[in-house]
Amino acid sequence: MRRIAAILCVAVCAGCTSERAPAPVTTVPHGGTALSPASSRPVSTTQPARSSSVVPSRRPSSAAAEPSVLIPADADNPAVVPAIASDPSALGRQLVAAEHTVRARGASGTQLLAAARTAQVAYGRVALHPRWDAAVIALVPKSLRATVRANLRAWRELRAIRSPAPKGLLLAWRIQAATRARELLAWYHQAGRRFGVGWQYLCAINFIETTFGKIHGLSVSGARGPMQFLPQTWEEFGGGGDVNDPHDAIFAAARYLAARGFARGDVNRALYAYNPTIHYANAVKAIASVLLADPRSFIGYYRWDVYYPTSAGVLLLPRGFSERRRTSAATYARAHPRRVLR
Repeated sequence: MRRIAAILCVAVCAGCTSERAPAPVTTVPHGGTALSPASSRPVSTTQPARSSSVVPSRRPSSAAAEPSVLIPADADNPAVVPAIASDPSALGRQLVAAEHTVRARGASGTQLLAAARTAQVAYGRVALHPRWDAAVIALVPKSLRATVRANLRAWRELRAIRSPAPKGLLLAWRIQAATRARELLAWYHQAGRRFGVGWQYLCAINFIETTFGKIHGLSVSGARGPMQFLPQTWEEFGGGGDVNDPHDAIFAAARYLAARGFARGDVNRALYAYNPTIHYANAVKAIASVLLADPRSFIGYYRWDVYYPTSAGVLLLPRGFSERRRTSAATYARAHPRRVLR
């Protein structure tokens, strides 16, 4: 299809290489322990779609009793990296509080943003330190362990993908607001039903490729649009639509995955065709497994930021970032020290 050119959540796949047969795709920045849905065993795609709205989960347990204390005070500021803990025990408690807040009924928009951004950075930091896993997982309630492990796995799988992007430069991208969440969910479900593709996979790909369309601009391989299609692949599967239109791109991705075997139950083959690396397929399956277990997880993912890995550090690219040409990552990091994920 096309080459991966986007960056998910903690943007680890931005500019990853891989050419789909011809297809488009990239992957997330996080992931570590194997989960059954992220293994070689395909995940069922016959689950009926409930509706286009997120399904609320049960009320959080007392483990999230004081989220205001555990979630950094600056976490709702999208212009800076949340100042999270640097030791595994404190980090684990912050991660649990953040995940509980995302699932809490009645959480305000500000609380959801702060919790989602905290969780994203926490996953990124833990993913870089595999030896911390045991200490962190020990603090996670049983109901959230599969989610935490899947997100760490996705992060790590994405980081394992080689990228041809120059490490010292930021790409010529614009970071804008994502399409409304309800519209995206409706299109995932509609396209999934029409082509026999699990909506969770379409969501995971959109998330990994361009953080739900927040990234505007070409990938290093020339892929474009919210689902990252190469021109020749779009000609075949775009259905005459606009590659930059999220509705058209989501339906094209569903059409492509179905044609590559997803509709026949061959999930692994279809994902590999989208981006020929097992790391990508594993990352997509890991994120899809979280959404399958708890659709409300989308609320958190939707609020994740764009982070780009460079030789100057993993850099936060907030909404409003806009460059017409490739620019120095080191210069950006010096000008915006609070946008460097350390």
